Amino acid sequence: MRKLALLALLTALPAQSQESIDGNVRTLAGQMTDQYASLVAKSIVQQTEPKTGRVFVTFSIEGFNGGNNVQPYLAVYQPEYKKQDSPPFAAIGEAKFRLIGVAKLCADSQQHYRSDSLQFSEDSIRGQCAEGRGASAIVSEFQVIVSDYTVSLLMGQR
Repeated sequence: MRKLALLALLTALPAQSQESIDGNVRTLAGQMTDQYASLVAKSIVQQTEPKTGRVFVTFSIEGFNGGNNVQPYLAVYQPEYKKQDSPPFAAIGEAKFRLIGVAKLCADSQQHYRSDSLQFSEDSIRGQCAEGRGASAIVSEFQVIVSDYTVSLLMGQR
C-alpha cells in the first residue's frame, strides 16, 4: 500500500510542477502585456534541463498596441526547496520555482522563432529566428546565457 502511495506521489509531482510553472508564466505574461495584448496559451512549452533542474519555458504574446503581431519569449525558472535545519540538509516539500529571468527571443515582431532549432544546455539556449518562410526566409541566430540570477540575450548575425 505504501509503495502505491509513493508511486502516485512521484507521478503527480511533474504534473504539479508543470501546473505551477504554467501559472507563473500566465502571471508573468499578464505583467508584460499592454491593454490589447494577451498570452497565446497554446504557445507555452516547457523543457527541463536534467543536470540543474532549470525549467526553460517558451511562450508568445500577441496583439501589442492592438496590432497583428506575435512576440516570442523565453523564461527560465530555477526550482528551490526548503532544507532541513540539520544534516543531511535534505529538501523538504514541493519546489518553489524562482524566475531567473525572461528574454524576448526575436528582435522584430515580423520574425518568429523556430521551435525546432532550440538547443538547451546547462547554461545557455541557442536557436534561430526567421523572417518569412521556406527557402527565402532570412534567418538570424540567438543565444541566451543563463546564470544563477540572470538571463542575457546575445543576438547573432543574419
